Amino acid sequence: MSPVAKVRFDGTWAEAELTGAARLGGAWTRFSRLKTEESFAFDGTLAGTYDDGRAVALGLRWTASSPGLWIGCAVWVARYMSGLPLTVAAYNADTQVELSRAASAPTAELQSARVMFAKAVPVSPGVPYMATYHARFYVASFGTLPTISAHMTSDAGSRWIAGDEIAFPVNGSQANYHVTPLVLF
Repeated sequence: MSPVAKVRFDGTWAEAELTGAARLGGAWTRFSRLKTEESFAFDGTLAGTYDDGRAVALGLRWTASSPGLWIGCAVWVARYMSGLPLTVAAYNADTQVELSRAASAPTAELQSARVMFAKAVPVSPGVPYMATYHARFYVASFGTLPTISAHMTSDAGSRWIAGDEIAFPVNGSQANYHVTPLVLF
């Protein structure tokens, strides 16, 4: 069985074989490589649903140790969010440039919802990124931030900003807003 990975094809995510060729001992050799999806784990200590009475953009700053493809974000869906707009975005954390954005309307509460970008974002090692989402209701826990996975490390604090539109979160917080990038490595 050939290795496969999820790739964007005709507007949907599909599995595709990853192959290539390299010079080995003076000859071209074909190879296949499996890419796996990676994210930060939600720790299960959900403190509860919050409502600031307005929409907020909540984010997690992170870096990768290997090149990859950022394909979307997973967000823990708060109580009362079913059917409401949920927008996720990818930012370069140093330049605050938006790299991608996608929207969804979750149909179930108190579970992780996956929102996939239309086009994957290339990830470079050592570059800081910000995974964000924009919603009125959100889940937060305090002092329990995700910190590390096989190829990703998060900062010690999350970020937030209030506003009608999604924007780069600039205010620091020790809360875990339960958003994670979904990255193929």
